[in-house]
Amino acid sequence: MKKIAIALIFLAAFVVVLVNGRSRREQPANAHHQQVEYEDLVGRKVWIARDVQRIVLLRSKDIYLLAALLGEDLPARLVAWGPDLKVDDADLHQRLLAKFPHLGEIIVTGDVYSDGLDVEQLTRIGADLIIADKFMRGRKFAERMDATGLPVVYLDGSSDPLTGPQNGLRLLGKILDRQDRARMITEFIDGQVRIVVSRIASNTPPAPTVYLESGNLGPDGYCQCYGAIGATRQQTSWGAILRALQVHNIAEDRVVGSAPITPEALLKADPQIIVITGQNWSRFKSPDAMQLGFNVTAADARRRLQGFTTRPGWNLLSAVRNKRVYGVFHNTVSPTVFSGVQALAKDCYPELFPDLDPEKNLKVFYDRFMPVTYDGTWMCSIE
Repeated sequence: MKKIAIALIFLAAFVVVLVNGRSRREQPANAHHQQVEYEDLVGRKVWIARDVQRIVLLRSKDIYLLAALLGEDLPARLVAWGPDLKVDDADLHQRLLAKFPHLGEIIVTGDVYSDGLDVEQLTRIGADLIIADKFMRGRKFAERMDATGLPVVYLDGSSDPLTGPQNGLRLLGKILDRQDRARMITEFIDGQVRIVVSRIASNTPPAPTVYLESGNLGPDGYCQCYGAIGATRQQTSWGAILRALQVHNIAEDRVVGSAPITPEALLKADPQIIVITGQNWSRFKSPDAMQLGFNVTAADARRRLQGFTTRPGWNLLSAVRNKRVYGVFHNTVSPTVFSGVQALAKDCYPELFPDLDPEKNLKVFYDRFMPVTYDGTWMCSIE
């Protein structure tokens, strides 16, 4: 009898292990009764908890999307975020910590830009939702995340800044049960973008030549501009915005992807308009980097922008001689990018947009949708 009892115990243990192992591997349909299947913005099917309470934001500058959707609930649901916001958009990082001190205590993940993400750390966090971006698909950690079955949803913030933030908001609105909120935000943004795109399409004004550069290195170092990519001539980020504005982007045929232009090529192209993008890039340690956003005064933004015009040979450029040099806030994955689009439209086609007020529209967005107060300087010119 004793031998039979022992055998039965071993048999029961074997059955438990077999059943548990099968359930983990096969995930039968009834195991998802507390989950919902979504298709993310790169076409992946992923199961996400019906009630998402623990969110990880791998690229923390995507916080604009979550902040707009969740508002005052943001600190209760965000449990981890990447380090990039603190060094690429330090003003917003400080503003959020002043509003929500708890965010200064949450887990900081590895840097997605340096492939420094620790997938084992993510598994220990026990997230209901991990928010990533399409550009991360080529990184090594993406393969490891796929293998672990983590609840990762990929957004697409780069391919088309005019629609990418809205698509991300719509998807996150469904996942977080904030569809009505997402609809209000996206309708506002779509309306602001439509003002620009429809007016240009219906008037076909003469297209100026434009040079746009990321201003994070300051005047001493030429930084990336946005050329075409591959045989399809694809554009991303600010390159996609310049194409939508139907201007002649001088980098399109002189630079492959996101890279610096040579000073000689720029001087030869002699653009009619120059645009330098800015935010608080503490990552790059350049004292003269172009800064825009919270806490930036109009005088400081203009001083920094004027510094770029002192580069060798720039005094000969048409844009500098005619004082058509402008600054706009850099982040194109933020839902606030519509204001930068409007500012550029007004800079490029002043006769077409005399009634457009990008700063006023940006303030309206913050007042209606963001949990932090609008202030600072988000666009400027050398005049």
